[in-house]
Amino acid sequence: MRGSEAARSHAMTAVDDGDLIECLDALASDRSEASRVAAVHPDHESHTGRVTRYELRDRTGVLHAVHVRVDGPSGKRMWWERPDGGSGLGMPLADVPLYGIHQLDSGWCVAAEGEKATQALIAAGIPAVGTATGAGACPSRRVLGELGGLRVLPWPDHDDAGREHMRRVALGLVGVAASVRPIEPPADRPKGWDAADALCEPGGRELAQALIDAAMSGPEFHAAQTTGSRAETISLPFRTAVEIAQLVPESRSWPCFPWLVSGGITELSGKVKASGKTTLAFAIADAVVRGQPFMSQPTIQSPVVILSEQPMTSLRVALGRAGLLERNDVEVLSWTEASGLPWKDVAAAAVERCRVLGAGLLLVDTLAQFAGLRGDSENDSGAAMEAIAPLQAAAAAGVSVLVNRHDRKGGGEVGESARGSSAFAGAVDIVLRLSRPSGNQRPTIRKIESLSRFDETPPELLIELTPSGYVALGTDAAVASAEARDRILDALASEAEDGHAETDLLEDLELPRATIQRALKDLAAENLVERTGKGVKGDPYRWRHAGFVSALPRVEVRAESISWSPADLTAAGPDGATMVPGSVNRSAQTQTLVGAERIATITANRCVDIGLASTKDPA
Repeated sequence: MRGSEAARSHAMTAVDDGDLIECLDALASDRSEASRVAAVHPDHESHTGRVTRYELRDRTGVLHAVHVRVDGPSGKRMWWERPDGGSGLGMPLADVPLYGIHQLDSGWCVAAEGEKATQALIAAGIPAVGTATGAGACPSRRVLGELGGLRVLPWPDHDDAGREHMRRVALGLVGVAASVRPIEPPADRPKGWDAADALCEPGGRELAQALIDAAMSGPEFHAAQTTGSRAETISLPFRTAVEIAQLVPESRSWPCFPWLVSGGITELSGKVKASGKTTLAFAIADAVVRGQPFMSQPTIQSPVVILSEQPMTSLRVALGRAGLLERNDVEVLSWTEASGLPWKDVAAAAVERCRVLGAGLLLVDTLAQFAGLRGDSENDSGAAMEAIAPLQAAAAAGVSVLVNRHDRKGGGEVGESARGSSAFAGAVDIVLRLSRPSGNQRPTIRKIESLSRFDETPPELLIELTPSGYVALGTDAAVASAEARDRILDALASEAEDGHAETDLLEDLELPRATIQRALKDLAAENLVERTGKGVKGDPYRWRHAGFVSALPRVEVRAESISWSPADLTAAGPDGATMVPGSVNRSAQTQTLVGAERIATITANRCVDIGLASTKDPA
């Protein structure tokens, strides 16, 4: 508001006793708020000024941002806070909801500039919404679309910037609102005079009503009233790179790092009933509701909303496997109880449940089932965009959305393997493909491939489902190398006096020659194996454990922790002999060592000798 302070001072004497008591109560609240703001923002002179916090909520009541205003001795200062209390806006300025839109219940309204003028109109009983972008910007078409079908009266501030701002708002409302009829401020009012100034004048309520009545009976605004080309009549929020940097925080919020980002959509695809999509998705949900790390990476604790295609019987099994049956902060809607309803209505209900619960994750398993995509419709890009649009609205509200989709029979590369149109992958932020890895891998291992707009998401990762949950194994090459090392060490544990030839290992292990050669080279560099022979016909290279003592029996060792590497598993036997690993299987809790008749406990990457034991009764 840019009106005169004299008008405000005069208005204070004009209010009745009830209004004055209300103002005093508000002032006491503002002083308390000023103390809080001074503690959080010591650079602001809030401890001597009037503090007002304006909540910007969308039509459904979801809080998107808080605009804090401090009126102090040095003038007006304003800043943005996120719903979680963090500083900054965290969203494009043009996408901030209209102030007061959540409580608008009328066929017409005044559209004012700024929250203060809007609040003054609402307090006077006048239906009103307000822009929160400042005069230099304008709400997006999507935000202005919330006024669709209403009669809107734009009330500009009485200056050039205010008139231009409301002209752009009016242009954005053409074809959206039922009618657009601007209010014309009196010509004799000072520069910057606005709706709040009008209501502060003696008889201000009557003045405001007179201006509204005049606009209601006045001419309707049309795009043709503006000068210039068609491009000049379109109100779009073009921004400089600097403005974007200021609007969007550099750091991102990850409900499940690095797979799910707040305000983003992740697609997870895999073969039907073979890849384990639902198992993985429910495991992520379990980690989020508990706030526990997932595959050693952080999560943000919050409730979870799930849309599941499974009937109740199998749904209960899936929830039980994930450990979710005892959770009250997980809400599930089965497709059988929502079939027949339009997808956009089901999605809207899910978003509303997320808002009510404060859920940070919405899981849709699967999108095609809930969106009603059948046959060729899944291949239609238009149908794909229509199906994903309600989820984009959920993401715009700050929710992280995880969408499960089935792979086509022929599979394909990540981003192309899922059934249907590629428009699905193009509309999301992170694309994940879950599959069984090639080669001789354990059946509990899966491969995640990704395409992501964020550098934090790895392009490839092998994971394994263990009794204690999912664990990250590394890249395909790294896991294959580790598996080869383990199997070679296991094979050499049963070696003869002269060791094993490479051809023996090739035949026994059925691994590629290059993999075995690379693993043997690495093990030799770590002094875990040694080579004999000249590598010629009649005297081939032969391999055995380094420091092998054939007379020493085997001893089984119970592992308290499996966070170790083969090089760490060494300890001195009673005769000074070295105990070396014979079987290094990271998926097992019991490891076999070749060494003296002693018990050792593996813990914290070291092998601790704890006494003699009989090989007939291994620990």
